[in-house]
Amino acid sequence: MRVVKEIQSQQATMQYQRIAQLAFPDLNVMKWPTLKVHPNQHLYGLYENDQLLGGMRLFDFDMNVYGQYMPTGGLGLLAVDLLHKKEKVARDLVQFFIEYYRQQNAAWAMLHPFNTHFYKQMGFGTGTEVRQYHVKPEAFPSHGSKAYLVHLTDSDKPNIMDCYNRFAAHNHGLFYRPKFESELNRSYNAWSIIGYRSYSGRLTGYLIYSFQNDQLLIHEFVYESPAELKALSRFLYDQRDQVDRIVLNTTDEAFYFLLDHPENGYHHMTDGFIADYHESYIAGVGPMYRVLNIKMVLESYGQQHANLTDTRFKLTINDPFMTDVHGDYWVTTSPEGIEVSRSEQSYDFAMKIGISEFSSLMMGTASFQNLYQIGLVELSDPEAYAVIQAIFPATKKPMCMTAF
Repeated sequence: MRVVKEIQSQQATMQYQRIAQLAFPDLNVMKWPTLKVHPNQHLYGLYENDQLLGGMRLFDFDMNVYGQYMPTGGLGLLAVDLLHKKEKVARDLVQFFIEYYRQQNAAWAMLHPFNTHFYKQMGFGTGTEVRQYHVKPEAFPSHGSKAYLVHLTDSDKPNIMDCYNRFAAHNHGLFYRPKFESELNRSYNAWSIIGYRSYSGRLTGYLIYSFQNDQLLIHEFVYESPAELKALSRFLYDQRDQVDRIVLNTTDEAFYFLLDHPENGYHHMTDGFIADYHESYIAGVGPMYRVLNIKMVLESYGQQHANLTDTRFKLTINDPFMTDVHGDYWVTTSPEGIEVSRSEQSYDFAMKIGISEFSSLMMGTASFQNLYQIGLVELSDPEAYAVIQAIFPATKKPMCMTAF
């Protein structure tokens, strides 16, 4: 008989650690000092006849969703014993993860996928793509002033945390970081930090970086206004005599416009007729999201998006993985917000969408216009297109700066 339960003993933790090491050798999990780094993190394992077949780390997050922090469950380090792969161990762990956070009344579930297809089948929607830039230091603007830039030390840890959380409060998709010791030490894992301390003495921006051969790797880039961005960009510009490339991973699509010349020097793009494309970044699948509470998410969305038009529509969610989520919802929108009911009501039109695509729509990683154009949304009346487009306009995509 299978059961998923919390991993608590040191012996069970070591078993899970060995499973994770074999599953992901590049992570060097056996060298990690601990797998549970703060109180809002939990270890769970799937057992069959008292044998541990796989495990995972669960994280209690608060995620900024259009300006309002919402409880969010995070899934990380899902690992299966190599002798028990293809036995639906991962599926059962993910199903437990989803149910666990539904019971906690979380609005969202989130993860970094090891296999996009696997998680889409389980209702997770594709998130913002991660773009990796390899650019010359001189690609950064040089007109900022470095007058307020300083090296940060251990004594600045609380100020770094405060600066990040102010930044997170204004950026959709970012997590609030509580002041646990592990979070305070996050920025000091053999990396260096340059900060922007304003004339008032307040830290309002910082750059976490390290050197690797002839490259400068950016691990975190936070700024509260254009002044900090310009100053930190000038710092990067001035490294042109020491490094050949600046490497940065980001989900911020606007970053492309900051650079004077974003070319990365590679030539992977091919076209039989046009040879004038200049590769500027490589892109990968970013975090994936799943709506856990449709009523909570829609009604919160209505609070954050004022002056919606008066309409009623039937929303049909196709969720083969969670049968109690699958089905019809009656949605009423008005200038006061959105109300959601599962009791049958009259409606103006109907809309059908899968839970994966609905999750991407509500998180803002996919627009209604694009989903409709590629046939992933159905409307009973084509005239309703403009109404739904007004309710779900294209908005800024979520950012993510936390690995877990």
